[in-house]
Amino acid sequence: MNSSAEPRLRGQILDQRDEPATRIHYILAVARALISSNSPISPPQVYDWLEANGLRRGRNTLIRGDLDQDFHKEVRFARQELADGGLVRSIDGRWAVAHMDDLLGLTPDLARDMISRNRRARESRRASGEQADPQSTLRPSDPSPTTGPRPLEWTSVTRRRDGRASTYAFRFGETDLWKIGFSSQVDVRLREVNRHIPTELGGGGWTLYLSARWSSQLAAYSMEQEVLYRLTGERTMFERARCSPERLRATWDSARAVITAQQRR
Repeated sequence: MNSSAEPRLRGQILDQRDEPATRIHYILAVARALISSNSPISPPQVYDWLEANGLRRGRNTLIRGDLDQDFHKEVRFARQELADGGLVRSIDGRWAVAHMDDLLGLTPDLARDMISRNRRARESRRASGEQADPQSTLRPSDPSPTTGPRPLEWTSVTRRRDGRASTYAFRFGETDLWKIGFSSQVDVRLREVNRHIPTELGGGGWTLYLSARWSSQLAAYSMEQEVLYRLTGERTMFERARCSPERLRATWDSARAVITAQQRR
């Protein structure tokens, strides 16, 4: 993969300056892969999805086999943390979402907290002699992939093309609270987000304020990360920010210009 042609992805899972954050990077990357699929997927499919979406981190090694081994190991470790945290489960050797809302809301801080809780739970089990849940344990002989995870489309065994997607900014009622994200179906995503709002308390719900359509999920995700990066000082929780509409619009336009320029290279 030519790194010079890759979009500049910043934010919650792609800060490569901090080596200890590698585990966090892959926990959130695996979460993305599973969210993108409508059905359980095998480890090789997860590896391929991360490769196709530019989420594989490189290492300085001259041996390709070692490079792949490190990559696969980090992905499996990340999946194990998600499984121990109750967010992912195994179904016949494939990986599946256990709690979609929690997986969608996962952030670096929440991932770190989950790792700490998992570590304490493992230490407690070792002290008491309790065995780990076999449903969450990784299996060394996972089956080979059969079809690619939707919504991505296979173009060959190792190369595939993803579908169109949009970056969106949802506004909560008439407030200055915004939710930034990306989705191949923004209207469906908006319904999902509003499904969990206690409307009986008043205050309205989320509405679509801005959207930008892209030819790929990677481009849509790149713009999401660019917007969030530029709103670092205004971030609240998860992928939300509080700022004026003018500030959001200026940030949105500048981020869109950056990703548009990257797509033309």
